[in-house]
Amino acid sequence: MTTRKPLETALLTEHTDSADTGIRCYPIVPLEFGTERSEGCSSYFVRLCAAHRLMPTHFLKSVRLSPNGQHFSASYSTTRIATMNGMGRVSRYVVNRLSGLTGVGNLQYLTALPWADMLDPKGNYLLKKTRAWCLLCFKEARETGSPFFDPLYTSFRVASVCVQHMTLLRDKCPKCGSAQPFVSRLPFLEYCHKCGHFLGEPENCHNLERQSRRRADVWFTIAAADLVKATIFYQETVTPDMFTGKLGRILMAHAGGKHSVLSRQLGLPLDHLRNWLIRGFKPGFPLFLDLCRRLNCPPSSFLFESDELTHPDLWIREKSKVYAHRRPRGEREIKLLGALLQTISESQSDRPKSVKRIAKELGCSPTYLAKHFPNEIAKIQSRFKAYKNMEHQQRTTKREERIRNAFKTALSRSISTSERSLKHHKLVAPGDTREPEFKAIKREFMGDMR
Repeated sequence: MTTRKPLETALLTEHTDSADTGIRCYPIVPLEFGTERSEGCSSYFVRLCAAHRLMPTHFLKSVRLSPNGQHFSASYSTTRIATMNGMGRVSRYVVNRLSGLTGVGNLQYLTALPWADMLDPKGNYLLKKTRAWCLLCFKEARETGSPFFDPLYTSFRVASVCVQHMTLLRDKCPKCGSAQPFVSRLPFLEYCHKCGHFLGEPENCHNLERQSRRRADVWFTIAAADLVKATIFYQETVTPDMFTGKLGRILMAHAGGKHSVLSRQLGLPLDHLRNWLIRGFKPGFPLFLDLCRRLNCPPSSFLFESDELTHPDLWIREKSKVYAHRRPRGEREIKLLGALLQTISESQSDRPKSVKRIAKELGCSPTYLAKHFPNEIAKIQSRFKAYKNMEHQQRTTKREERIRNAFKTALSRSISTSERSLKHHKLVAPGDTREPEFKAIKREFMGDMR
């Protein structure tokens, strides 16, 4: 790991009350603020922890960075506090608390809070479950000595490429393959939280670049990053009227106020438009970006600029999904299917196939086969079910034998028979302790010892 310049000791203690106004943190400025690569709140929080030379868990305890007295467990820092880039209760509390501690304003623009009134309040499909980063960005930061940070757009689920290098974002460690949480147990963004490997290790960058250009969601990534930049530039909170008002004006100007006409023009389901304009539902973030893509208008222009940017001549008229007409099968084809199914039902192969897989191979639906060939399908289902039951019984028998041998080995070596001890000595598989056979065999051996 790279050596860091030691900082002066932070004026933080673990037992200081959260209401104490004497607590202060370093006024760290967000990186790339006002650009497409504006820093996210989780990245800002980790850099703040590194500046104070504190673990994120200790920093949480020091400043009481938890709403309603949440317990500071390891799961809290990896699950609840990781949603600070979103637009929920945790995001509001963290932004207000960090603004008061650092004295830095406009931290709400490091999250999705400016769009909270317009988007689905549940935040469905907004954030990723784990971090994503660009290999080349981390490599360049290491070569130039620049600080490492995660842009806000990389935490959105629709983001898949780097807006600067157009390479696919990485979401796992190149060495151990483990996913990286937004808030790690260590105050570092450039190292794996498990093995400590540098996350900017480039691998086949040219191949990544070619793959990224073939992906259809590159537009979504650029649009999300551009929306972050525009929101900071206009310094304006997005309201529901900004979305429904403009969509309603487009409906009246180009579709005569008819939802069905606009639905056909854009290739969107009719229920989406009715939910947004009539029932008052709010769109999810991916649906909002998809609407802007069909209107051939960036989301920043859709929200903050005039209606003249959207015109039917510029719209992307995607064809709705058309199901091909299936011609009725002839008598000869039906007889051939019946002969094939009879051969399959009478086959004595070691591994029978399911009806769903057979139907896919024959190019028809399972319902069609069950309707026209009930006897053959019943035999295939019965044989496949018997095979699955036999497999399950074999796995259960092997598991019971493995657990019994584990208890015998533990008793012969004078090892504790607790679940943790058996897992530590690798006598049982991690999943064996969750099976009912484990508890039954444990009671049996404990009874013999008594």
